[in-house]
Amino acid sequence: MDKPIPPKPEDYGVTAQELRLIPKLLNQRITRTLQLKIGLIGGLVSGAGSLWGMFAKTESIIHGAFFGGVIGFIVFLMVSFLGSSLVVLITNVISYFQSLYFGRFNENTRLAYHYFNANKEYDKSMKLYERYRQKKY
Repeated sequence: MDKPIPPKPEDYGVTAQELRLIPKLLNQRITRTLQLKIGLIGGLVSGAGSLWGMFAKTESIIHGAFFGGVIGFIVFLMVSFLGSSLVVLITNVISYFQSLYFGRFNENTRLAYHYFNANKEYDKSMKLYERYRQKKY
C-alpha cells in the first residue's frame, strides 16, 4: 500500500489566505466533545427526573430509591447515548446545508469546501495506511 499524498489548496484553486476567510461550518465551531457533553447533561437531567418520579409515584423512600435508581440509571444511559448521537446528527445536517448554501453563492467557498472534504478523505486514508503499516505478518 502506497502512502497517501496530502491535497494541496492550489489543486482546488484556492490559496491559504482564502481558506482563512471561508466561513466556518457549525460542526467546525462546535467540537465533538461539546456535542457529547450536551448529550450527557440531557442524560443527567432525565435520569434525575426518573429517580424523582419514582419517589413521587411509590410514596416510599425504600421502593423509590431501589426502583428509581435502576430506572434512572437505565434512562441516563439511553438518553446520554441517544442525545449525544442526535446532537451530532443535527450538527452535521445543519453543516451540510450551510456548505450547500455558502457554496452556491461564492465559487471560492465551494472550492474551499471541496478542499476540506479532500483533507478529511486524506485523514481517513492516512489512518488506514498507519494501520496497514503496523500490521505484523
